[in-house]
Amino acid sequence: MLAFDAGVYDWIKTFHILAAIVWVGGGIFIQIYVTRLRRANQTARLMAFAKDIEKFGTTVFMPSSLIVLVLGIVMIWYSPAWEITQLWVILGLLGIVNTIVVGAFFLGPEAGRIAALGAERGPEDPELVARTERIFKISRYDLIVLLLVVVDMVVKPGL
Repeated sequence: MLAFDAGVYDWIKTFHILAAIVWVGGGIFIQIYVTRLRRANQTARLMAFAKDIEKFGTTVFMPSSLIVLVLGIVMIWYSPAWEITQLWVILGLLGIVNTIVVGAFFLGPEAGRIAALGAERGPEDPELVARTERIFKISRYDLIVLLLVVVDMVVKPGL
């Protein structure tokens, strides 16, 4: 184990928080923008945005989520104040892993499938509309879990 240095810990924590801001902020933006498009009945723009979300997921969400996870684990390992067995750490890890899995194996790929289906069948296709509803409901659940992880990291239940 390396000797603890508060300056090193602060830099690790800073990059951990910056990556979390990108991840959480991106999720909030997507929810707000999709809600606006749906309320304005902008189905064609919504389908185009679904394609953008697929790309955004692989270039922004996945890297930022992995940075959050890795640096969070590094902070726990590096700091003498934290243990992997503490309740807040376990809850945070479960939430982060959950959102990474949902994003990587459902949200990103499904956004791509929705965009392709929209190009093939048009934005008013009933299956497309149903799949769009489903993906945005699941993405809201995913964002709620992520926001609960943020609360967990701040409150640190069990301490």
